Amino acid sequence: MKQWMATIVALSLACLAQAQPTVSAEVDANDVLIGDHIQYTLFIGMPRGATVNQVGLDALSQAEGFEVIDMGRLDTVPTEADVLLTQKITLTSFDSGSYYLPEIPVTIQQGGQTETLRTNEIPIKVNTLPVSADTTALQPIKPIIEEPLNLQDVAPYLGGILGLVAIILLARWWWIRRNRAPKEEAPPPPPRPAHEIALEKLDTLARGSWLDKEEYKSFQSELTYILREYLEGRFDIRAMENTTTEIVRQMDHVPTERDWRSELREMLSTADLVKFAKATPPRSFHENALQTVRQFVEATRPQNERVIDESENQDA
Repeated sequence: MKQWMATIVALSLACLAQAQPTVSAEVDANDVLIGDHIQYTLFIGMPRGATVNQVGLDALSQAEGFEVIDMGRLDTVPTEADVLLTQKITLTSFDSGSYYLPEIPVTIQQGGQTETLRTNEIPIKVNTLPVSADTTALQPIKPIIEEPLNLQDVAPYLGGILGLVAIILLARWWWIRRNRAPKEEAPPPPPRPAHEIALEKLDTLARGSWLDKEEYKSFQSELTYILREYLEGRFDIRAMENTTTEIVRQMDHVPTERDWRSELREMLSTADLVKFAKATPPRSFHENALQTVRQFVEATRPQNERVIDESENQDA
């Protein structure tokens, strides 16, 4: 399945490179049990400037033998010159048999022309739960089970005693609580500054072994998470949910002594290729990206924090 996904993504990127829109679909399993969840993923690749007019997902809702559990949103994975759109839909089936997930029509407008493309049809086999065969052999007669004395026999007596004890304890608790002086709760500690959290996580990331193990996707996922978290905590930018383009656009309103938008756009765009398109830039890119994020945090931390740090360094 992973090889199939890699093939689809590679074909999609190849088509994008030729400036031709393409659509495809895949599922996480073609052989499932009744009631299992089926993850259906739709891929739409198109050059920048093209728009998606309509996606005929009604075909999945009307597909024989299937029910739509969750209709995910259409997410955008930006690249340097093209756009890759993905949408995940969760399906299930409660009827056994062999079915086909239908083709999904996708209407794309490019250069004043409208073109309708269709995804591939996907076969699905839904199996029933295995049932063990019942035995018809006669079983020996079991002896009568004598019921021993149990809690149910003495429950009427214990219930009254426990109820009385509960009433006494409840009355005592109420009396103590009524006569207890109210305590003033200490205010919660102030939240840690966003730059302290970011620098601490960057130090931990730098000491890790992801780059030595060439786990570049995990490294970039953690690095971009730290940057997005810092942007939200420091500048109130909704970076955790937005795409790279939307993040850079919001930075137009961020007052900084240096314009970081082009550097962060290039770093985040390449990181997206590493995470979603399996791009493999050299190790130096990842090291430079880590340094860029660190410099950005240091340069945009609150001014009073920088003054305190500089005075502490001079005293030391």
